[in-house]
Amino acid sequence: MLTFEGEDNEREEIVTSPDSELRLKIPSSRTLSVLTARVPYQLQERCIEITFSKKLDGKQNMRGLAVIEDNASGQIRVDGNKLYLYPDRNAEGVVTVRLSGNIRSASGVTLGEDSSLEVSLESEKPNVAFARS
Repeated sequence: MLTFEGEDNEREEIVTSPDSELRLKIPSSRTLSVLTARVPYQLQERCIEITFSKKLDGKQNMRGLAVIEDNASGQIRVDGNKLYLYPDRNAEGVVTVRLSGNIRSASGVTLGEDSSLEVSLESEKPNVAFARS
């Protein structure tokens, strides 16, 4: 079992078997980095969730700092270390998200360099099988 303490001082445990290998990339406390970019299908509204290594500056105006290419909607929401971008209703397939190096954490650390991410908006198809009676 692996136990670690996160930034918010919450203890987390990961159970591993003796023959398994677990590799974790732990970002430096002096940098801000993107950990994941995904479409969280469990949410009511379709969005792209980008998770950063630190809590973001909730007062920073994100307009123009995080954009979905060829997207008319400029809706952005910040919640802790997560940034939510909302694609147009008719957007499908793979979209490109551009992130500015000027995105800032609550502690004032910036992303440092511009980057782009490819995110698939394809919805997951449910894995359902009917039982024969």
